[in-house]
Amino acid sequence: MVSAIVLAAGSGQRMGADLNKVYLELAGRPLLVYALEAFQEHPLVDEVILVYRLGDEELLTRVLAAGSFSKVRKKVPGGDQRMDSVVRGLNAADPLSQWVLIHDAARPLVSQTLISRCLEATMRYGAACPVLPVKDTISRSCEQEMLGESLDRSTLRAMQTPQGFHRPTYEAILEKTRLERRVFTDDSSLFHWAGRPVKLFEGASETLKVTTPEDLCLCEFFLLQRQGGKGPQRACFAP
Repeated sequence: MVSAIVLAAGSGQRMGADLNKVYLELAGRPLLVYALEAFQEHPLVDEVILVYRLGDEELLTRVLAAGSFSKVRKKVPGGDQRMDSVVRGLNAADPLSQWVLIHDAARPLVSQTLISRCLEATMRYGAACPVLPVKDTISRSCEQEMLGESLDRSTLRAMQTPQGFHRPTYEAILEKTRLERRVFTDDSSLFHWAGRPVKLFEGASETLKVTTPEDLCLCEFFLLQRQGGKGPQRACFAP
């Protein structure tokens, strides 16, 4: 059994928005709708656990009422940290579930193909994460001054979601982190810390995380490309 945990308990601070960014609209629909539809439509996903932010209940009710999300079996409030939210999602999943996909709702354009590839790699290796090569030169800095040489970008990868895991193994590692009071902001990093291999596979440019207003424009571009259009209709950048 496969459970998808969709994390929607973040905020819109870097977006400059007055509401949780997952409720911002992309082509007339909230970002959250796209993420939920992707897992709703995938034939191998049995249930969706939606982790929401306290205070967003009214917005969430509207989103769920406007679509057909029969796989959303549980809705649970998130915690103070990302890991807290993941734990709450795991605890709400069906006891029979052996595989979990953890996805950021702020990545609305996750495709059926990417979900399938993640599940295939997860079931084969026990843990899997989509990644993209880093295109820019990266350097360490402090207060706008470089601290050293630029990092070798050929060895760097940008991590995406969904990330997939064998649930019993994940829960055992979580217990170990609890005993040692360790905190992680990424699920694959948690596995790496525990000495467990994570299979990296090629991600997708369209599965970007919406963090700034410009990201919404890029999402609209990818969405219109997916639908056979030519590009975004909104004014994305200042002249």
